[in-house]
Amino acid sequence: MIAIIASVLLGLYVFLPEFLFKKLAFNFRVVTKEHHKGRFEEIFSGAGVSLLPFLGSLIAPQISWTVGHWPFPVEETVASKILDYRTVVSALCSDQFFHEHLDATWIALDHVRLNQLRFLFWNYCFLAVEIIAVYLLTHFFGSLSRYAIYRWTFGRILLGRASEWELLLTGFAFPKASKVRVAVDALTTDDHLYSGTVFDYFLNEEGNLSGLLLKDLKRFGRSRFEEDRKAGLKPDSRDYWAKVPGANFYLPGEKLANLNIRYETPPDELIEDVKRLLKSMDLGDSIVSIEKNSDAKPDLNG
Repeated sequence: MIAIIASVLLGLYVFLPEFLFKKLAFNFRVVTKEHHKGRFEEIFSGAGVSLLPFLGSLIAPQISWTVGHWPFPVEETVASKILDYRTVVSALCSDQFFHEHLDATWIALDHVRLNQLRFLFWNYCFLAVEIIAVYLLTHFFGSLSRYAIYRWTFGRILLGRASEWELLLTGFAFPKASKVRVAVDALTTDDHLYSGTVFDYFLNEEGNLSGLLLKDLKRFGRSRFEEDRKAGLKPDSRDYWAKVPGANFYLPGEKLANLNIRYETPPDELIEDVKRLLKSMDLGDSIVSIEKNSDAKPDLNG
């Protein structure tokens, strides 16, 4: 019985918080190429995640009356609470004690149940706060990384968990306002060259790239380009790109021989970035003046 109760408590206080934290907290794909964790490593990792919520649930009742009594209030002193836990543990360890103190055991068990429910309630409330805080710190990594204190504290922990493909194939490292598009030139093992914008990517169990999903795809006519060059026509490579029909195009990872990655800003966003930069240099009025003058008709009478 004690083993069953210990397993349930371990799941509620360690494993479930770690599961929720991994699924909800980080705004990127966690490295999967690390070796599979053993049971001790899983417990240690879960304890690290649940430590702050657990401490918060212990300390908060000393500060706030609400946290200590709501929900599931139990009117008893600290000494009575300790006695209830001793009674329950003794009853679990000894059938004789359970039968000799049957009424006291059931009363103590009811108090312990309410205390644990209240503690778990606040523990998961603090866990939710922890998850939201970590999510926001990862979501705005591109903007916050300009601050040295962030880079040397949370930023280091964050980059230690993020897959390198998350940094390379998404705009994760750029401020959200920049709306960066990740464009790639992909050379395949069968000597085909494609160019497109990354829509999504996929990793295998070892954390290696297993595939790319591209949109706005173009294919380079290498054979026609080589033929024209051999014929002495001095071809322009830009004329040999042909658009591939379809919304999305999947490239398997085993077919990728080389990737050239570019980070592009949409033209409208680039213009807005330039305007914001010039305004920060106190040149905003000059921009307006230039725009007005450019719209005016020239004076032909000079």
